[in-house]
Amino acid sequence: MLCMRTGRLTQKVAEIVCLSRRACAAAMVSSMMPYGISAVMNDEDTEGRYWSDQSPPAGSMPEAPSHPTVTPDGFETVQGDQEMAALTALSALLGLISGVGFLAPIVCWLIFRDRDKLCDEVGRVQSNFQISWLIWGGLLGIVGFILILVTFGLGIVLLIPLAAAFSIVYLVLIVVSGVKASQGIVYRPPLRIRFFAERQ
Repeated sequence: MLCMRTGRLTQKVAEIVCLSRRACAAAMVSSMMPYGISAVMNDEDTEGRYWSDQSPPAGSMPEAPSHPTVTPDGFETVQGDQEMAALTALSALLGLISGVGFLAPIVCWLIFRDRDKLCDEVGRVQSNFQISWLIWGGLLGIVGFILILVTFGLGIVLLIPLAAAFSIVYLVLIVVSGVKASQGIVYRPPLRIRFFAERQ
């Protein structure tokens, strides 16, 4: 009789251990369900990735900083009124008729500089360009005058080609600046002194 009772007690203990193991397994599964593992794996929007409740909402991620648009030849494009910017650059040609061509871009810049960034930047560059090349032209004239005096007039043979080349390059740079400005590009002519601050 004692052996039979001991066997039944052992069988009961084994059943209790088995039931406790099943209960623990069920508890672990139920504790994992709130995190939505099975649901997330089947969600097409998540593409199999797990998102917790602390995930940032859609659209809150910081965007990458935008870079300025640069043309294949290395010029930076600026958004703005391209017609007014081109007028500012080409106004020097109209000013040459009155003999004060260097003042026309400065006046246009003062008028249009509050319109947008393109007009402001083109006006700054052209104002620096006109003042600088006025200085270079004056220095060329002084040097040519001294050369003529020293060579008893023979220096004019060298001065005329230099003056012609200077004038042609000056006119070409004005036209190129106007064409580039009409495309939204700030062209920066060489040999200019930055009397007015530029972006570059």
